Amino acid sequence: MPRAAFLAMLPARAAAFARAGIGSPVLEHRRLHPLDDHYTLVYTRWRAPRTDGGTQQLMSSYLVHHRDGAAQIVVYLNHQGIGG
Repeated sequence: MPRAAFLAMLPARAAAFARAGIGSPVLEHRRLHPLDDHYTLVYTRWRAPRTDGGTQQLMSSYLVHHRDGAAQIVVYLNHQGIGG
């Protein structure tokens, strides 16, 4: 996904979280798995407050490409919907 497209979808994602009663997520854990000299798979776990007083755990993975000292997310995968 191009950076501009990713940034453009963030407000809609924040609105979807708000409609689902979920606040701003905070990164709780990440695990990096280098695949080769150019790619790393990153597993993440996020926790967000819920308006009902509980918390929501969110899991996602990223495939990151490294080149010339820069890193770019080339794949972003949510492991469940925001209600699950």
